[in-house]
Amino acid sequence: MAKNVRNKIQLELLAACDYAIVSKENKLSILGIFDQIFVEKTPSQHPKMFIVGTLKGEPNYNYTVNLKIEGPSGKEILPTQELKNNFGPNGTSNIIAELGNLPVSDIGVYKISLSADGKLLGTRELKVFTAAGGVHGKEKAGKYTN
Repeated sequence: MAKNVRNKIQLELLAACDYAIVSKENKLSILGIFDQIFVEKTPSQHPKMFIVGTLKGEPNYNYTVNLKIEGPSGKEILPTQELKNNFGPNGTSNIIAELGNLPVSDIGVYKISLSADGKLLGTRELKVFTAAGGVHGKEKAGKYTN
């Protein structure tokens, strides 16, 4: 009987960002991490973003994690994505999911979650606000973000 190592998968990092890549040396680069976006009105779409995760687990083990994004109402805004990967000899792994035209139907807090075999590994909040003065990406305080 094969030992069950799936329960040992641990999420070390979960982030939304502008861009992410893994080099041939398996080095993860994450650019423009954010946790909030601004829209002029709803419904809208966020043109492009990446969800990045770093995981620890059993060395040389193949696994599948599920990426789910829920809107403020708790309803999934995209179909759950199955991300298949494997842990390297050191028991670490990086996952990157590119999302285009993310539906933004409501203002509020969206929840990004990763799970494996029904076990929640972790969540990250993505807050959606109405842009002040109708200017995309600008807060009243003059700070810029997505």
